[in-house]
Amino acid sequence: MPIDPELLAKFDLLIAMVRGVQSELAEVRTEMVEVRTEMAEVRTEMTGMRTEMTEMRAEQRLTREIVARQGERVARMEGRLDEQTHILAALIPTKIAAVGGR
Repeated sequence: MPIDPELLAKFDLLIAMVRGVQSELAEVRTEMVEVRTEMAEVRTEMTGMRTEMTEMRAEQRLTREIVARQGERVARMEGRLDEQTHILAALIPTKIAAVGGR
């Protein structure tokens, strides 16, 4: 019994459609692999950025500590200068009185 040519044409059309879907599916799978690869690269970059941020925060803390210590040193020096200024201010009239005014 011969197969109806119209039925064969429909089968051919169906086969072509299935092949088209298979081709599209293969493209989608390839794109998914590419997207996964890109996501892995982004994760790697983010990990690097996090590491850099951690290092920057540590450097920032260290810088703050150094600045605070330097501020304390400057304050102590200012205190000593104030003391020396008071001592000199007290000694100048004494020196003038001992030598005599000119």
